[in-house]
Amino acid sequence: MNLLKVMLIDDEILAINHLKELIAWEASGYEIVAACTSSVKAFHIFEEMSPDIVIVDIRMPTVDGLELSRKMLASGRQVKIMLLTSYKEFEYAKQALELGISSYLLKHDIHEASLIHELDKLRNQLNQQKNRDNLMQGQYFKGIIEGRNRDLKIEQEMKISDFNKNSSLYFLLFELVMPYPVIPYNPKQFLKLPAPRFYDDLNFKQLRHIYAYKVPLGDYTWGLLLKIVDHTSEYQLYGEVHEAAQVILQQFKEQYDHPMTVGMSNRFDNLEELSAIYERAKSTVQYSIYVGRGGIISFQDFDSKPLEDSSKLKLELKRIADSLQTMDIEQSCRLIDQLFHDIILKRYEFAVFQMVCSELVNSLNRFRQKHYLGHLSDIEDGDMDLQQWWYTVSDIKRWFQEEFRRTAMRIKHSGTGQYSRRVQQIIAYIYEHYMEAICVTDIGETFNLSGDYVRRLFKEETGQTVSDFIVFVKMEKARQFLESGHYKVYEVSQMVGYTSQYFSQIFRKTYGRSPLEYVKKGAEEHESVD
Repeated sequence: MNLLKVMLIDDEILAINHLKELIAWEASGYEIVAACTSSVKAFHIFEEMSPDIVIVDIRMPTVDGLELSRKMLASGRQVKIMLLTSYKEFEYAKQALELGISSYLLKHDIHEASLIHELDKLRNQLNQQKNRDNLMQGQYFKGIIEGRNRDLKIEQEMKISDFNKNSSLYFLLFELVMPYPVIPYNPKQFLKLPAPRFYDDLNFKQLRHIYAYKVPLGDYTWGLLLKIVDHTSEYQLYGEVHEAAQVILQQFKEQYDHPMTVGMSNRFDNLEELSAIYERAKSTVQYSIYVGRGGIISFQDFDSKPLEDSSKLKLELKRIADSLQTMDIEQSCRLIDQLFHDIILKRYEFAVFQMVCSELVNSLNRFRQKHYLGHLSDIEDGDMDLQQWWYTVSDIKRWFQEEFRRTAMRIKHSGTGQYSRRVQQIIAYIYEHYMEAICVTDIGETFNLSGDYVRRLFKEETGQTVSDFIVFVKMEKARQFLESGHYKVYEVSQMVGYTSQYFSQIFRKTYGRSPLEYVKKGAEEHESVD
Protein backbone atom coordinates (compact mmCIF):
# COMPACT_ATOMS: atom_id res chain seq x y z
CA MET A 1 0.00 0.00 0.00
CA ASN A 2 1.28 3.48 -0.87
CA LEU A 3 1.54 5.57 2.28
CA LEU A 4 -0.33 8.87 2.11
CA LYS A 5 1.60 11.83 3.51
CA VAL A 6 -0.04 13.57 6.47
CA MET A 7 0.80 16.95 8.01
CA LEU A 8 -0.34 17.94 11.53
CA ILE A 9 -0.89 21.63 12.45
CA ASP A 10 -1.86 22.70 15.97
CA ASP A 11 -0.51 25.42 18.22
CA GLU A 12 -0.63 22.96 21.18
CA ILE A 13 2.27 20.48 21.16
CA LEU A 14 0.34 18.14 23.46
CA ALA A 15 -2.46 17.90 20.89
CA ILE A 16 0.05 17.02 18.15
CA ASN A 17 1.70 14.36 20.33
CA HIS A 18 -1.72 12.91 21.15
CA LEU A 19 -2.51 12.52 17.43
CA LYS A 20 0.88 10.95 16.75
CA GLU A 21 0.27 8.27 19.39
CA LEU A 22 -3.43 7.72 18.72
CA ILE A 23 -3.06 5.25 15.83
CA ALA A 24 -0.39 3.10 14.17
CA TRP A 25 0.05 5.47 11.25
CA GLU A 26 2.13 3.42 8.83
CA ALA A 27 0.23 0.21 9.55
CA SER A 28 -2.95 2.13 8.66
CA GLY A 29 -1.47 3.36 5.36
CA TYR A 30 -0.27 6.85 6.35
CA GLU A 31 2.94 8.59 7.33
CA ILE A 32 3.38 11.85 9.21
CA VAL A 33 5.78 13.93 7.13
CA ALA A 34 5.49 17.17 9.13
CA ALA A 35 4.13 18.49 12.43
CA CYS A 36 3.94 22.23 13.03
CA THR A 37 2.88 24.42 15.96
CA SER A 38 3.25 27.72 14.08
CA SER A 39 0.44 28.73 11.77
CA VAL A 40 2.78 31.33 10.23
CA LYS A 41 5.40 28.75 9.19
CA ALA A 42 2.84 26.07 8.33
CA PHE A 43 2.16 27.13 4.73
CA HIS A 44 5.85 27.17 3.82
CA ILE A 45 6.27 23.66 5.26
CA PHE A 46 3.12 22.58 3.40
CA GLU A 47 4.64 23.75 0.10
CA GLU A 48 7.91 22.00 0.88
CA MET A 49 6.46 18.64 1.96
CA SER A 50 3.41 18.40 -0.36
CA PRO A 51 1.22 16.35 2.03
CA ASP A 52 -1.85 14.51 0.79
CA ILE A 53 -3.84 15.18 3.97
CA VAL A 54 -3.57 18.07 6.44
CA ILE A 55 -5.07 17.84 9.94
CA VAL A 56 -5.33 21.39 11.26
CA ASP A 57 -6.80 23.06 14.34
CA ILE A 58 -9.39 25.74 13.53
CA ARG A 59 -8.44 28.18 16.27
CA MET A 60 -4.80 29.27 16.26
CA PRO A 61 -3.13 32.64 16.88
CA THR A 62 -2.19 34.93 13.97
CA VAL A 63 -3.56 32.70 11.17
CA ASP A 64 -6.55 30.49 11.99
CA GLY A 65 -7.19 27.08 10.51
CA LEU A 66 -9.76 28.29 7.99
CA GLU A 67 -7.49 30.96 6.53
CA LEU A 68 -4.64 28.49 6.34
CA SER A 69 -6.92 25.93 4.64
CA ARG A 70 -8.04 28.54 2.14
CA LYS A 71 -4.42 29.20 1.14
CA MET A 72 -3.58 25.51 0.87
CA LEU A 73 -6.61 24.75 -1.29
CA ALA A 74 -5.84 27.74 -3.53
CA SER A 75 -2.29 26.51 -4.11
CA GLY A 76 -3.53 24.08 -6.76
CA ARG A 77 -2.14 21.00 -5.01
CA GLN A 78 -4.23 17.88 -4.52
CA VAL A 79 -4.82 17.97 -0.77
CA LYS A 80 -7.60 17.02 1.64
CA ILE A 81 -8.05 18.88 4.91
CA MET A 82 -9.44 17.65 8.23
CA LEU A 83 -10.40 20.44 10.66
CA LEU A 84 -10.17 19.99 14.43
CA THR A 85 -11.83 22.05 17.14
CA SER A 86 -12.35 21.84 20.90
CA TYR A 87 -16.09 22.45 20.66
CA LYS A 88 -18.83 22.78 18.08
CA GLU A 89 -18.51 26.02 16.16
CA PHE A 90 -21.28 26.05 13.61
CA GLU A 91 -20.16 29.23 11.87
CA TYR A 92 -16.72 27.72 11.31
CA ALA A 93 -18.32 24.50 10.11
CA LYS A 94 -20.43 26.43 7.61
CA GLN A 95 -17.36 28.23 6.23
CA ALA A 96 -15.48 24.94 6.06
CA LEU A 97 -18.22 23.39 3.95
CA GLU A 98 -18.20 26.42 1.65
CA LEU A 99 -14.44 25.88 1.14
CA GLY A 100 -15.01 22.24 0.25
CA ILE A 101 -13.77 20.79 3.53
CA SER A 102 -15.96 17.85 4.50
CA SER A 103 -13.95 16.37 7.39
CA TYR A 104 -14.59 18.11 10.71
CA LEU A 105 -13.84 16.46 14.09
CA LEU A 106 -14.22 17.49 17.71
CA LYS A 107 -10.99 17.04 19.64
CA HIS A 108 -12.63 15.45 22.68
CA ASP A 109 -14.52 12.98 20.44
CA ILE A 110 -11.47 11.70 18.54
CA HIS A 111 -10.52 8.09 19.15
CA GLU A 112 -8.61 5.52 17.10
CA ALA A 113 -11.57 4.21 15.10
CA SER A 114 -13.02 7.66 14.30
CA LEU A 115 -9.68 9.05 13.14
CA ILE A 116 -8.97 6.05 10.88
CA HIS A 117 -12.53 6.28 9.53
CA GLU A 118 -12.06 9.95 8.59
CA LEU A 119 -8.62 9.35 7.13
CA ASP A 120 -9.87 6.48 4.97
CA LYS A 121 -12.76 8.63 3.80
CA LEU A 122 -10.30 11.29 2.68
CA ARG A 123 -8.14 8.61 1.00
CA ASN A 124 -11.13 7.51 -1.08
CA GLN A 125 -11.89 11.12 -2.02
CA LEU A 126 -8.27 11.66 -3.02
CA ASN A 127 -8.27 8.53 -5.18
CA GLN A 128 -11.47 9.55 -6.93
CA GLN A 129 -10.21 13.09 -7.49
CA LYS A 130 -6.82 11.81 -8.65
CA ASN A 131 -8.38 9.43 -11.19
CA ARG A 132 -10.67 12.13 -12.51
CA ASP A 133 -7.92 14.75 -12.71
CA ASN A 134 -5.45 12.33 -14.30
CA LEU A 135 -7.93 11.43 -17.01
CA MET A 136 -8.90 15.03 -17.70
CA GLN A 137 -5.35 16.38 -17.64
CA GLY A 138 -3.95 13.50 -19.67
CA GLN A 139 -6.53 13.85 -22.41
CA TYR A 140 -6.11 17.63 -22.46
CA PHE A 141 -2.32 17.50 -22.90
CA LYS A 142 -2.64 14.64 -25.40
CA GLY A 143 -5.02 16.89 -27.38
CA ILE A 144 -2.37 19.62 -27.49
CA ILE A 145 0.20 17.10 -28.74
CA GLU A 146 -2.18 15.86 -31.45
CA GLY A 147 -3.21 19.39 -32.46
CA ARG A 148 -6.88 19.03 -31.49
CA ASN A 149 -9.14 21.97 -30.63
CA ARG A 150 -8.74 22.88 -26.97
CA ASP A 151 -11.66 22.59 -24.55
CA LEU A 152 -12.25 25.98 -22.91
CA LYS A 153 -14.26 24.47 -20.05
CA ILE A 154 -11.41 22.13 -19.13
CA GLU A 155 -8.91 24.97 -19.47
CA GLN A 156 -10.90 26.99 -16.94
CA GLU A 157 -11.14 24.05 -14.55
CA MET A 158 -7.40 23.37 -14.84
CA LYS A 159 -6.59 27.11 -14.63
CA ILE A 160 -4.52 26.85 -17.81
CA SER A 161 -4.13 30.61 -18.11
CA ASP A 162 -1.94 30.49 -14.97
CA PHE A 163 -0.53 27.01 -15.62
CA ASN A 164 3.05 27.97 -16.35
CA LYS A 165 3.07 31.27 -14.46
CA ASN A 166 6.38 31.63 -12.62
CA SER A 167 7.28 28.06 -13.51
CA SER A 168 9.38 26.02 -15.91
CA LEU A 169 8.14 23.11 -18.03
CA TYR A 170 9.86 19.88 -19.04
CA PHE A 171 8.56 16.87 -20.94
CA LEU A 172 9.64 13.26 -20.42
CA LEU A 173 8.79 10.58 -22.98
CA PHE A 174 9.00 7.02 -21.63
CA GLU A 175 9.17 4.10 -24.04
CA LEU A 176 9.51 0.41 -23.28
CA VAL A 177 12.79 -0.92 -24.68
CA MET A 178 12.12 -3.30 -27.55
CA PRO A 179 14.24 -4.52 -30.47
CA TYR A 180 14.27 -2.31 -33.54
CA PRO A 181 11.98 -3.99 -36.14
CA VAL A 182 14.59 -4.92 -38.73
CA ILE A 183 11.87 -7.37 -39.74
CA PRO A 184 8.36 -6.41 -38.49
CA TYR A 185 7.11 -8.34 -35.47
CA ASN A 186 4.26 -8.12 -32.98
CA PRO A 187 5.50 -6.49 -29.73
CA LYS A 188 2.79 -8.23 -27.70
CA GLN A 189 4.10 -11.62 -28.80
CA PHE A 190 7.68 -10.63 -28.09
CA LEU A 191 7.24 -9.12 -24.62
CA LYS A 192 7.14 -11.40 -21.60
CA LEU A 193 4.92 -8.96 -19.69
CA PRO A 194 1.47 -7.46 -20.33
CA ALA A 195 1.18 -3.85 -21.41
CA PRO A 196 2.23 -2.22 -18.11
CA ARG A 197 -0.29 0.00 -16.33
CA PHE A 198 2.36 2.66 -16.01
CA TYR A 199 0.24 5.32 -14.34
CA ASP A 200 -1.76 3.08 -12.05
CA ASP A 201 1.08 0.93 -10.76
CA LEU A 202 3.99 3.31 -10.32
CA ASN A 203 4.20 5.46 -7.22
CA PHE A 204 5.76 8.66 -8.49
CA LYS A 205 6.50 10.72 -5.42
CA GLN A 206 6.79 14.43 -6.09
CA LEU A 207 10.36 15.62 -5.70
CA ARG A 208 10.14 18.85 -3.76
CA HIS A 209 8.39 21.40 -5.99
CA ILE A 210 7.84 19.24 -9.09
CA TYR A 211 4.28 18.64 -10.33
CA ALA A 212 3.79 15.68 -12.69
CA TYR A 213 1.01 15.50 -15.30
CA LYS A 214 0.58 12.15 -17.00
CA VAL A 215 -0.08 11.90 -20.73
CA PRO A 216 -1.20 8.46 -22.05
CA LEU A 217 0.18 7.91 -25.54
CA GLY A 218 0.06 4.16 -26.27
CA ASP A 219 0.46 0.64 -24.86
CA TYR A 220 4.21 0.97 -24.48
CA THR A 221 4.73 4.75 -24.56
CA TRP A 222 3.91 7.34 -21.90
CA GLY A 223 4.45 11.04 -21.45
CA LEU A 224 5.05 13.07 -18.33
CA LEU A 225 4.74 16.85 -18.31
CA LEU A 226 6.66 18.36 -15.40
CA LYS A 227 6.04 21.79 -13.93
CA ILE A 228 8.63 23.27 -11.59
CA VAL A 229 7.36 26.27 -9.68
CA ASP A 230 10.45 27.45 -7.80
CA HIS A 231 12.90 29.79 -9.45
CA THR A 232 16.28 28.12 -9.67
CA SER A 233 19.24 27.87 -12.02
CA GLU A 234 19.08 26.02 -15.32
CA TYR A 235 21.63 23.54 -13.98
CA GLN A 236 19.53 22.79 -10.87
CA LEU A 237 16.39 22.42 -12.96
CA TYR A 238 18.09 19.92 -15.24
CA GLY A 239 19.35 17.95 -12.25
CA GLU A 240 15.95 17.73 -10.59
CA VAL A 241 14.17 16.65 -13.79
CA HIS A 242 16.86 14.04 -14.41
CA GLU A 243 16.38 12.79 -10.82
CA ALA A 244 12.61 12.56 -11.34
CA ALA A 245 13.13 10.47 -14.49
CA GLN A 246 15.61 8.25 -12.64
CA VAL A 247 13.09 7.62 -9.83
CA ILE A 248 10.50 6.39 -12.33
CA LEU A 249 12.98 4.23 -14.22
CA GLN A 250 14.03 2.56 -10.98
CA GLN A 251 10.43 1.95 -9.87
CA PHE A 252 9.56 0.48 -13.26
CA LYS A 253 12.59 -1.79 -13.25
CA GLU A 254 11.76 -3.06 -9.76
CA GLN A 255 8.17 -3.78 -10.71
CA TYR A 256 8.51 -5.17 -14.24
CA ASP A 257 12.20 -6.09 -14.59
CA HIS A 258 12.21 -4.53 -18.05
CA PRO A 259 14.17 -1.45 -19.17
CA MET A 260 12.73 1.81 -20.46
CA THR A 261 14.25 4.64 -22.45
CA VAL A 262 13.45 8.24 -21.51
CA GLY A 263 13.60 11.18 -23.88
CA MET A 264 14.14 14.30 -21.75
CA SER A 265 13.34 17.72 -23.17
CA ASN A 266 15.06 21.02 -22.61
CA ARG A 267 13.28 23.60 -20.50
CA PHE A 268 10.35 25.36 -22.20
CA ASP A 269 7.94 28.01 -20.96
CA ASN A 270 4.77 27.73 -23.01
CA LEU A 271 2.27 24.89 -23.47
CA GLU A 272 1.98 25.92 -27.12
CA GLU A 273 5.43 24.35 -27.60
CA LEU A 274 4.34 20.93 -26.28
CA SER A 275 3.51 19.39 -29.66
CA ALA A 276 6.90 20.28 -31.14
CA ILE A 277 8.64 19.18 -27.94
CA TYR A 278 6.89 15.79 -28.14
CA GLU A 279 8.00 15.25 -31.75
CA ARG A 280 11.59 15.99 -30.82
CA ALA A 281 11.31 13.66 -27.79
CA LYS A 282 10.16 10.85 -30.12
CA SER A 283 13.23 11.40 -32.28
CA THR A 284 15.46 11.49 -29.22
CA VAL A 285 14.14 8.14 -27.95
CA GLN A 286 14.75 6.58 -31.36
CA TYR A 287 18.43 7.43 -31.05
CA SER A 288 18.76 5.12 -28.04
CA ILE A 289 19.73 2.56 -30.68
CA TYR A 290 23.08 4.37 -30.86
CA VAL A 291 23.78 4.28 -27.12
CA GLY A 292 22.25 1.03 -25.81
CA ARG A 293 19.28 -0.37 -23.94
CA GLY A 294 17.41 1.88 -21.54
CA GLY A 295 18.43 5.05 -19.73
CA ILE A 296 17.85 8.77 -20.12
CA ILE A 297 18.68 10.69 -23.28
CA SER A 298 18.25 14.46 -23.22
CA PHE A 299 17.83 16.74 -26.22
CA GLN A 300 21.30 18.12 -25.65
CA ASP A 301 22.87 14.63 -25.54
CA PHE A 302 22.19 13.80 -29.16
CA ASP A 303 22.41 15.86 -32.30
CA SER A 304 21.81 13.94 -35.53
CA LYS A 305 22.98 14.93 -38.98
CA PRO A 306 21.03 14.81 -42.24
CA LEU A 307 22.41 12.90 -45.23
CA GLU A 308 23.49 15.55 -47.71
CA ASP A 309 24.37 13.22 -50.60
CA SER A 310 22.60 9.86 -50.86
CA SER A 311 24.39 8.72 -54.04
CA LYS A 312 27.44 7.39 -52.17
CA LEU A 313 25.26 5.49 -49.72
CA LYS A 314 23.22 3.93 -52.53
CA LEU A 315 26.42 2.87 -54.26
CA GLU A 316 27.67 1.17 -51.08
CA LEU A 317 24.36 -0.68 -50.70
CA LYS A 318 24.55 -1.83 -54.34
CA ARG A 319 28.09 -3.16 -53.80
CA ILE A 320 26.85 -5.16 -50.81
CA ALA A 321 23.95 -6.60 -52.84
CA ASP A 322 26.26 -7.47 -55.75
CA SER A 323 28.73 -9.23 -53.44
CA LEU A 324 25.89 -11.26 -51.98
CA GLN A 325 24.64 -12.31 -55.41
CA THR A 326 28.12 -13.54 -56.34
CA MET A 327 28.40 -15.38 -53.00
CA ASP A 328 31.37 -13.22 -51.92
CA ILE A 329 30.02 -13.14 -48.38
CA GLU A 330 33.18 -11.93 -46.65
CA GLN A 331 33.30 -8.94 -48.98
CA SER A 332 29.63 -8.24 -48.18
CA CYS A 333 30.40 -8.41 -44.45
CA ARG A 334 33.38 -6.07 -44.77
CA LEU A 335 31.23 -3.55 -46.65
CA ILE A 336 28.46 -3.85 -44.04
CA ASP A 337 31.03 -3.23 -41.30
CA GLN A 338 32.24 -0.05 -43.00
CA LEU A 339 28.71 1.16 -43.72
CA PHE A 340 27.57 0.85 -40.11
CA HIS A 341 30.84 2.35 -38.88
CA ASP A 342 30.01 5.47 -40.88
CA ILE A 343 26.45 5.54 -39.53
CA ILE A 344 27.70 5.41 -35.92
CA LEU A 345 30.56 7.84 -36.49
CA LYS A 346 28.55 10.46 -38.38
CA ARG A 347 25.31 9.91 -36.42
CA TYR A 348 23.02 10.29 -39.38
CA GLU A 349 19.38 11.07 -38.79
CA PHE A 350 17.24 8.07 -37.97
CA ALA A 351 15.63 7.92 -41.42
CA VAL A 352 19.05 7.07 -42.92
CA PHE A 353 19.46 4.13 -40.55
CA GLN A 354 15.94 2.93 -41.38
CA MET A 355 16.65 3.12 -45.11
CA VAL A 356 19.89 1.13 -44.74
CA CYS A 357 18.17 -1.65 -42.79
CA SER A 358 15.31 -1.78 -45.28
CA GLU A 359 17.66 -2.05 -48.28
CA LEU A 360 19.78 -4.77 -46.67
CA VAL A 361 16.66 -6.79 -45.86
CA ASN A 362 15.46 -6.36 -49.45
CA SER A 363 18.82 -7.57 -50.77
CA LEU A 364 18.67 -10.64 -48.54
CA ASN A 365 15.09 -11.39 -49.55
CA ARG A 366 15.90 -11.16 -53.26
CA PHE A 367 18.85 -13.50 -52.76
CA ARG A 368 16.81 -15.96 -50.71
CA GLN A 369 13.96 -15.92 -53.18
CA LYS A 370 16.38 -16.67 -56.00
CA HIS A 371 17.41 -19.82 -54.13
CA TYR A 372 13.89 -20.79 -53.01
CA LEU A 373 14.47 -20.06 -49.33
CA GLY A 374 11.50 -17.81 -48.66
CA HIS A 375 11.41 -14.33 -47.10
CA LEU A 376 13.08 -13.35 -43.83
CA SER A 377 9.63 -12.50 -42.45
CA ASP A 378 8.91 -16.26 -42.49
CA ILE A 379 11.76 -16.99 -40.08
CA GLU A 380 10.59 -17.98 -36.61
CA ASP A 381 11.38 -15.72 -33.66
CA GLY A 382 13.44 -18.52 -32.13
CA ASP A 383 15.75 -18.44 -35.15
CA MET A 384 16.26 -14.70 -34.99
CA ASP A 385 16.62 -14.59 -31.19
CA LEU A 386 15.21 -11.09 -30.91
CA GLN A 387 16.32 -10.65 -27.32
CA GLN A 388 19.94 -10.89 -28.40
CA TRP A 389 19.85 -8.80 -31.58
CA TRP A 390 18.40 -5.51 -32.84
CA TYR A 391 18.88 -3.33 -29.73
CA THR A 392 21.82 -1.23 -30.94
CA VAL A 393 23.31 -0.23 -34.26
CA SER A 394 26.33 -2.44 -33.53
CA ASP A 395 24.15 -5.44 -32.71
CA ILE A 396 22.10 -4.98 -35.87
CA LYS A 397 25.28 -4.77 -37.96
CA ARG A 398 26.44 -8.09 -36.51
CA TRP A 399 23.00 -9.62 -37.11
CA PHE A 400 23.13 -8.68 -40.80
CA GLN A 401 26.63 -10.10 -41.14
CA GLU A 402 25.55 -13.31 -39.41
CA GLU A 403 22.39 -13.58 -41.54
CA PHE A 404 24.40 -13.09 -44.73
CA ARG A 405 26.75 -15.90 -43.68
CA ARG A 406 23.93 -18.14 -42.46
CA THR A 407 21.98 -17.77 -45.70
CA ALA A 408 25.07 -18.49 -47.80
CA MET A 409 25.94 -21.56 -45.69
CA ARG A 410 22.40 -22.85 -46.01
CA ILE A 411 22.54 -22.54 -49.81
CA LYS A 412 25.99 -24.10 -49.89
CA HIS A 413 24.94 -26.99 -47.66
CA SER A 414 21.75 -27.71 -49.55
CA GLY A 415 23.50 -27.16 -52.87
CA THR A 416 20.41 -25.50 -54.32
CA GLY A 417 22.48 -23.64 -56.86
CA GLN A 418 23.56 -26.88 -58.58
CA TYR A 419 20.15 -28.62 -58.51
CA SER A 420 17.33 -28.58 -61.00
CA ARG A 421 14.49 -26.14 -60.50
CA ARG A 422 12.21 -28.96 -59.31
CA VAL A 423 14.62 -30.14 -56.60
CA GLN A 424 15.17 -26.54 -55.46
CA GLN A 425 11.38 -26.23 -55.07
CA ILE A 426 11.25 -29.43 -53.00
CA ILE A 427 14.06 -28.20 -50.73
CA ALA A 428 12.31 -24.84 -50.28
CA TYR A 429 9.03 -26.64 -49.49
CA ILE A 430 10.68 -28.72 -46.75
CA TYR A 431 12.25 -25.63 -45.15
CA GLU A 432 8.92 -23.81 -45.22
CA HIS A 433 6.89 -26.72 -43.79
CA TYR A 434 9.32 -28.24 -41.28
CA MET A 435 6.82 -27.68 -38.45
CA GLU A 436 4.40 -30.12 -40.08
CA ALA A 437 4.44 -33.91 -40.43
CA ILE A 438 5.83 -33.79 -43.98
CA CYS A 439 5.77 -36.91 -46.18
CA VAL A 440 6.82 -37.59 -49.76
CA THR A 441 3.17 -37.94 -50.80
CA ASP A 442 2.43 -34.37 -49.64
CA ILE A 443 5.39 -33.04 -51.61
CA GLY A 444 4.33 -34.92 -54.73
CA GLU A 445 0.76 -33.62 -54.54
CA THR A 446 2.02 -30.07 -54.12
CA PHE A 447 4.00 -30.24 -57.38
CA ASN A 448 1.73 -32.70 -59.25
CA LEU A 449 4.37 -35.45 -59.11
CA SER A 450 4.20 -39.07 -57.99
CA GLY A 451 5.86 -40.02 -54.72
CA ASP A 452 8.21 -42.46 -56.47
CA TYR A 453 9.35 -39.78 -58.90
CA VAL A 454 10.05 -37.34 -56.03
CA ARG A 455 12.13 -39.98 -54.18
CA ARG A 456 14.15 -40.95 -57.27
CA LEU A 457 14.77 -37.38 -58.48
CA PHE A 458 15.82 -36.11 -55.04
CA LYS A 459 18.16 -39.07 -54.42
CA GLU A 460 19.80 -38.78 -57.84
CA GLU A 461 20.59 -35.07 -57.48
CA THR A 462 21.36 -34.72 -53.75
CA GLY A 463 22.69 -38.14 -52.86
CA GLN A 464 20.35 -38.46 -49.88
CA THR A 465 16.74 -39.51 -49.39
CA VAL A 466 13.88 -37.07 -48.95
CA SER A 467 13.17 -38.55 -45.51
CA ASP A 468 16.75 -38.03 -44.34
CA PHE A 469 16.72 -34.43 -45.55
CA ILE A 470 13.42 -33.76 -43.75
CA VAL A 471 14.94 -35.11 -40.52
CA PHE A 472 18.05 -32.97 -41.07
CA VAL A 473 16.01 -29.77 -41.47
CA LYS A 474 13.77 -30.54 -38.46
CA MET A 475 16.74 -31.34 -36.21
CA GLU A 476 18.62 -28.23 -37.31
CA LYS A 477 15.57 -26.12 -36.45
CA ALA A 478 15.13 -27.94 -33.13
CA ARG A 479 18.76 -27.30 -32.23
CA GLN A 480 18.36 -23.58 -32.94
CA PHE A 481 15.19 -23.38 -30.84
CA LEU A 482 16.85 -25.14 -27.91
CA GLU A 483 19.94 -22.91 -28.13
CA SER A 484 17.75 -19.78 -28.05
CA GLY A 485 16.70 -20.68 -24.48
CA HIS A 486 13.12 -19.53 -25.08
CA TYR A 487 11.39 -22.91 -25.29
CA LYS A 488 10.95 -26.12 -23.30
CA VAL A 489 11.77 -29.47 -24.91
CA TYR A 490 8.12 -30.47 -25.35
CA GLU A 491 7.43 -27.12 -27.03
CA VAL A 492 10.31 -27.61 -29.45
CA SER A 493 9.10 -31.12 -30.34
CA GLN A 494 5.70 -29.68 -31.24
CA MET A 495 7.29 -26.83 -33.21
CA VAL A 496 9.09 -29.28 -35.50
CA GLY A 497 6.13 -31.64 -35.87
CA TYR A 498 7.06 -34.53 -33.55
CA THR A 499 5.70 -36.13 -30.39
CA SER A 500 8.00 -35.64 -27.39
CA GLN A 501 9.17 -39.25 -27.13
CA TYR A 502 9.91 -39.72 -30.84
CA PHE A 503 11.55 -36.30 -30.97
CA SER A 504 13.98 -37.26 -28.19
CA GLN A 505 14.90 -40.48 -30.00
CA ILE A 506 15.59 -38.73 -33.32
CA PHE A 507 17.49 -35.89 -31.60
CA ARG A 508 19.74 -38.34 -29.73
CA LYS A 509 20.39 -40.26 -32.95
CA THR A 510 21.34 -37.02 -34.75
CA TYR A 511 23.42 -35.25 -32.08
CA GLY A 512 24.50 -38.10 -29.79
CA ARG A 513 22.64 -36.82 -26.72
CA SER A 514 19.07 -36.15 -25.61
CA PRO A 515 17.54 -32.66 -25.93
CA LEU A 516 17.80 -32.13 -22.13
CA GLU A 517 21.44 -33.20 -22.14
CA TYR A 518 22.09 -30.90 -25.10
CA VAL A 519 20.53 -27.91 -23.31
CA LYS A 520 22.42 -28.65 -20.08
CA LYS A 521 25.73 -29.03 -21.92
CA GLY A 522 25.15 -25.77 -23.75
CA ALA A 523 24.40 -23.94 -20.49
CA GLU A 524 27.59 -25.29 -18.89
CA GLU A 525 29.66 -24.19 -21.87
CA HIS A 526 28.07 -20.73 -21.74
CA GLU A 527 28.90 -20.41 -18.02
CA SER A 528 32.50 -21.48 -18.61
CA VAL A 529 32.87 -18.80 -21.28
CA ASP A 530 31.43 -16.16 -18.93
